[in-house]
Parts: sequence; structure tokens; C-alpha cells
Amino acid sequence: MFSQAKVNKSQVFAVGGSQGGCLTYVCAALSDGKIRAIAPSITGHADFVHTMEIVGWPTNVFNNWINAQVTDGTYATYEAGKAALLAHQSYFDTKNFAKWIYCPVITNFSLQDNTDGPHLNIAPYNLLTNVAAADKEYSINQFKGHAAADNWGTTYMAFFQKYIDAGTPLTIDNPVTVTSACYGTYYHSTATQLPAGVQAATIDAASGNTLTINWRYDGDNNDKNVIPGGTAVMLKSSAGDHTLTLLPANTDAAPAGNLLKGCDVRCTTNGGDKYYKLTYGSAGSENADKLGWYWGAANGAAFAIGAHKAWLALSNEQQAPSFFLLDDEIPTSISESLTPALSNDEEVAYTLHGQRVPHPAKGLYIVNGRKVVMK
Repeated sequence: MFSQAKVNKSQVFAVGGSQGGCLTYVCAALSDGKIRAIAPSITGHADFVHTMEIVGWPTNVFNNWINAQVTDGTYATYEAGKAALLAHQSYFDTKNFAKWIYCPVITNFSLQDNTDGPHLNIAPYNLLTNVAAADKEYSINQFKGHAAADNWGTTYMAFFQKYIDAGTPLTIDNPVTVTSACYGTYYHSTATQLPAGVQAATIDAASGNTLTINWRYDGDNNDKNVIPGGTAVMLKSSAGDHTLTLLPANTDAAPAGNLLKGCDVRCTTNGGDKYYKLTYGSAGSENADKLGWYWGAANGAAFAIGAHKAWLALSNEQQAPSFFLLDDEIPTSISESLTPALSNDEEVAYTLHGQRVPHPAKGLYIVNGRKVVMK
């Protein structure tokens, strides 16, 4: 579905019942944040240990397999065969996928279901720890057996409606400001048109303490004002609100080699070994007033990221803990190559990590807001 050009990739929903309910959970968990919301019902294949205690099917299938394995000598006892079966089935247990789901969820189940009873439905629902309470709901059928409520279709469509983007423009959230410029991050699986006064960049390389920033998209240039769908970017704009417009279809392929990643719904960072977020340095640290890309968690561990936001994903070979933005500009290359005299105390040298160096040796430093090579 996501390979089709005419699909609005930010507005894909999933629904299924029974084993389809199980697969709906699995689809959301394994789709890397692509599914907008889901509606599993009378969900099966959850908590297999308890399943074998309370339902006839698939317990009868499990028992037949275990007995056959004992008969042919694969396992010495029924309990040994059962333990092996449950260890295998844990890979397919619906509840074990719940922690990877970040999208809104609504579910429906029956109190008198002899196939997938209440406990087997509520187990994965209770483990949706990464879904906000306001974004998950359940409803109960009192006398329906293994069937969804008669009005289930109407119910989940009303739930989905809350998350359907009808094409209304989006407003940039400017979380950080450097003097006159505002910086933020953005991602959408649908192509987006930039307004005047807004630029968008990909990060094409990282080496040492330097990022290669490519300002590919510019709202002031009609030939370059569309961000292709599926492209994570860093935004730069003048202060104030700016409206982005979602387009009906992607116009160009996302650029290759972009180190920025993004998601349409709240998700966990992925795609690299080290993860960075665009923010200020920690309060109280020497970098507290410095805007840049910082490790988002201890040692660059994965962290939660909001919907339509982007992060920087690097390999373990690119482990600088931070990349700073200086004087409204992005340091992308060495702009000067000279040996300054540092003749007075006002000309202070800093490393690219922001550490003051009284007597710099050979290397790259920041002096009076410029990048300088000491030879």
C-alpha cells in the first residue's frame, strides 16, 4: 500500500477481527510508525499460557501437536512439549507487540467469547504503554460470543475521524530560536509545500564534529518549495507562525543519503546507532545557551519523538555528542584557514564541543564566532 503514489501515507488506518485483530496489532507494531490508528476487535492469540487454560481452540490443536511429539519421542513428557510450544508461541503472542505501538487504538470484545475471551483482549490493550490514555478506548459486548458489536463499524470510524487529516494546513512548531531565526524539525509522508520565509534542509553527512547541511527546499523559490513525502528535514524560518500545506500526492522521490529520520505518529527513534535531537544544551551545563543537535538520551540511546518530528541518526563511527548551530548559521565546512594571534583576552578559542581553550594547539576551533584552523 505504501508503495502506491496516490496513497496519502499519513492517513493509513488498520482494522481487523479475531486473528485479524491480532494482525492489526502486529501491523501497527512493525510498521515503523506508519499506521495512523487501529481498531482490533475480538482479538486472538494473546497470552498463550492463559489461552491454553480457558479456550477450546486453538488449545485442541496445541494438545494434538504436543501429544504427537511425545509419541514420536521428540519430548519425553507432555509438560516438556508444552514448554517448548509456549516458548515458540511467545514470538507470535499479540501482547508482546503492544509495547511497539504508538498510534491511537480502539478495541471491542465480548464477555461470552469462548474463542478469544476478555482476558485475551485486555492483555494487549493494557500493555499499550506508549499510547496516551486519551488515544485509546475499549468497549464490551455482553452477549455476542465471538463477534464484534453490531455498531462496531460506526464506532471505530467515529474514533478514526478524530485522527483524519482533512488536508488542513499545518503550522510549524518553532521549539528553539537563535536571535532572529527559528529552527525546528519536520517530517510528513505526504509532500508538503513550504510558505515564503521558510527553508528546509537535509543532513547529508557527518564527520568528526561537523554536519553537512543541504538547504534543498526554500519557500521563496517556487521551483524548490516542495518537500517530497517521506523526507525528514530541519526547518529555518523567521520568528512567528508559518503554515505548511499538504499536497495530494508526492511530487519527487525523497533524497537519498539523508541522515535525518522522522515519523507521522509518536514513535521511538530508529535507523542508526546514535540518535540526536535539535534542542538547547542541558540547563546548568556549559552548553545551556547553545542550540544544536545533542544526544537525545544517555550515550545517544533511543528516545520517544513526537508526531511529524525528525531526529538525526548516526552510526557508531560518528559519535560526537553534539553539533552546534552558530550565529544563525549551520557550520558545514571550514570557512577560513588561518592562524590568528589571539592577541588579547577577548579573542577566546573554543572547541566544537563548546569547551574554552586558553592556549589552543593545532586543530579546528571557534574564535569570535568563526571556525578557525590552528596550524
